Amino acid sequence: MTRPRRPTSHRGQRRGLQVFSVAGIPITIDPSWLIIFFLVAWSAGGLFQLWLPGQPTTMTYGLGGLAALLLFASVLLHELSHSLVALLKGLQVEGITLFIFGGVSHMSREPDTPTDEIHIAGAGPLASFLLAGLFLALYLATQPLASGPLSAILLYLCMVNTALGVFNLIPAFPLDGGRVLRAWFWNNSRSFTRATISAARVGRYLAFTLMGLGALLAFATGSFSGLWWVLIGLFLNRAATASAQRAVLQESLSGLRIQQVMTLDPDVVSPDLPLNLAFSEHLHHNRDGAVPVVMEGRALGLLTLASLDRFPQQRWPYLAVADAMTPLDAAGRTHPDEALIPVLERMLSSGGERFLVVDDGNRLLGMVSRRDIAAILRQQPALHRGA
Repeated sequence: MTRPRRPTSHRGQRRGLQVFSVAGIPITIDPSWLIIFFLVAWSAGGLFQLWLPGQPTTMTYGLGGLAALLLFASVLLHELSHSLVALLKGLQVEGITLFIFGGVSHMSREPDTPTDEIHIAGAGPLASFLLAGLFLALYLATQPLASGPLSAILLYLCMVNTALGVFNLIPAFPLDGGRVLRAWFWNNSRSFTRATISAARVGRYLAFTLMGLGALLAFATGSFSGLWWVLIGLFLNRAATASAQRAVLQESLSGLRIQQVMTLDPDVVSPDLPLNLAFSEHLHHNRDGAVPVVMEGRALGLLTLASLDRFPQQRWPYLAVADAMTPLDAAGRTHPDEALIPVLERMLSSGGERFLVVDDGNRLLGMVSRRDIAAILRQQPALHRGA
């Protein structure tokens, strides 16, 4: 399945409920997973009604719920296979999320070589095919003794794991097959960015094909599965586009450091200044809507318009900046020598608009914002080579 990358320092920003960990890898369930769980349980229950005629409806749909749980256990094993191979390759795995389209493994960075990419991508489908073979062997081995419900579940799990493995081998980036395709492009072009753009382009073509076939199926038969194909195609198109943009972004910003982007000598406020004066003298006409809070040259935090909004305006004359500011650690800080890309990733992951630039003693040196980074991006020619 797809494996988006996230910075290591903001796991808590990921949406969902962490349920347990495997080999130190947090397993999270996204709220959207509940939708597909009930859809799978409902469709599997209907299938079991056909396979087990005469059985009570409550039993067949109960089996459908059990089959849905076992299916997602299979999806989890698929993703764990990616993650464990990635760990062997020296990558950091931040977690696995189960969501409406299956599962994603969150890794801190991309593989180092095309060979590593193939090994990590291929581990998932291989796990699915091994599971399908295991369930088929159990189905065949228990035929003389198995009851109808057990046989139905084993056969169902064999079929869906086979389908999961085959689907992920489709060369539609960022599916596993698309990642293998990217490794091939990467090995030939010796450029990770060009390889990602090429693989994403193929993935988008296949996504549009899937959406078109799904729309035809939905109109021709009224089948819900056609709409599901459309949704999967939309997801694949969006994921492929985002992956290509990310690769271009990394190439455009590679080698840049915060000191080349940051705003020097920003306007600052004292922590004991009343909020009404902080607003009228500093924030009212501030283009960023934020000013660093500084005392004796050391950064204490950040005052924003949003933080002022937490208090009624009539109380502003009686409250100080220190009462409303976001502390330095929560506001986000960086060092002028830090590489720009990981800082941008932290900023996007935390939802922040700007970070304070400080030295080792927290002396304020400047401020870097998304606006500053966007200005740099507009000057980078690599951005014009999108997918």
